[in-house]
Amino acid sequence: MNVAQHLVVGTSHWPILRNLYVGAYDLGLAFVARRFTSLPGIQAVMIREAKDRRWQPGWSDYDLTMILERGDVPLTLRRLDDVWRRYRQLKRQIPPLGELEIMHAGDYRDFLAFGPMETGSIKRARPIVVKSTPDVEEVLHAAPRAPLDREFLVDALARYARFFFPAWLSAIGGSTAFAGKRATHLLENVRARLRAVTGLDPPEHVGANLDARATDLFHALTMICARWDLHDLEGGVDVRHRADGSAASLPAIASTCSAVIRLANVERCAVIAWTPYMSTRRIDIAFVVPDDTPPESIARLVTSLAAARAALDRTLATAALEESDLQSYQPALRHPVVMSASMWRCWLVLSPFLGAAVAASGRVVAGSELCDAPRPSKAAFRRGAEVFLASLLPLKNNWRPLRGPLTPRIYAALADQARGCFSAISGDVVTSPAPCVISSDAEGYRAVVHAQAALRDALRA
Repeated sequence: MNVAQHLVVGTSHWPILRNLYVGAYDLGLAFVARRFTSLPGIQAVMIREAKDRRWQPGWSDYDLTMILERGDVPLTLRRLDDVWRRYRQLKRQIPPLGELEIMHAGDYRDFLAFGPMETGSIKRARPIVVKSTPDVEEVLHAAPRAPLDREFLVDALARYARFFFPAWLSAIGGSTAFAGKRATHLLENVRARLRAVTGLDPPEHVGANLDARATDLFHALTMICARWDLHDLEGGVDVRHRADGSAASLPAIASTCSAVIRLANVERCAVIAWTPYMSTRRIDIAFVVPDDTPPESIARLVTSLAAARAALDRTLATAALEESDLQSYQPALRHPVVMSASMWRCWLVLSPFLGAAVAASGRVVAGSELCDAPRPSKAAFRRGAEVFLASLLPLKNNWRPLRGPLTPRIYAALADQARGCFSAISGDVVTSPAPCVISSDAEGYRAVVHAQAALRDALRA
């Protein structure tokens, strides 16, 4: 976090300054949209936002969706290069510029039909600037697929595991107030998704500190997941067990995790390690505890894990070293997480490709086994493949983490993910990448487009 952002966060509670900051957000958004639409081939710029969005100065950012005119592969790659060069320029001028999704009109139509993405249940795209053409007008008037309660719950679980929980770890013993404010902001995002599930605010103690609010959130997630009916979404699909290159790191991980459990003095806990979907060397870790684990035990476990996080992160980073350039394109946690048994069961079934990865390579490396990991059904995998396709459609155009076009390895990974989703529809789930040689950016882009088209056709059949 830079000095300017610290200043905005620290002073935004003053009404006059808050109004100035909110006005600056509006001006910045209009400026960004104009700068992007001045590029050739940009047909529309939209902002993704919740229904009752209000700027939170210092925290809010502009998550944009852009419609790109369809062209052949070389022209598309040149236009993408122009867009991401402009993005990096604008990011230096307008720090709130956040995520950017770029799609052709046809891809965006599929994105609306098959989504929402796992972390997109309550966001909708609102046009800011549109260059009117028939295909763009048609897709901008298309209604997105209405999210079901399960989409809100998946979003809540994903945001808890991927965003809030690591922020909570960072806030424990943090040297600045910012870590706690960031964790609180991310906690509210999870609570908003639970509110969409139940129609009520999740219960919590009034005036509680971050740790108490976090354990209240943990309990609310557990109660909702425990009552969730997964009957039609469990069982029936074979998952291929796999050997991977991460085994050498497991003894060090097991030793550290065992020490965490001993220090926390938690009576029952299973530490599960697995290789993420379509990864080869990376390892993800979950500490799973019984639903009735007392709040004070949860707090001790998280505090103990926070103390050991540096050593654990080093071990995980060593295992993932060869995949560092794929991190933004692999569906993985990249941080340890603590979950209840019901949260864990729901997440494995409602995010079926996570469930497939755990079924294929998961093992208890510390603590004691609590329960068998459920296997998602064919119906769960089909819906999971639809959601995965919605996520993959813009990823082939996402050069944000890099300084130039995606590498052939990343194109191969994106094609593998689409092929894996395709295999799941047949009931025989492949979770590891197939050998694939891609010699150029254009060849890689075509491979991803063809794999996504095959998956889209299978889902429509």
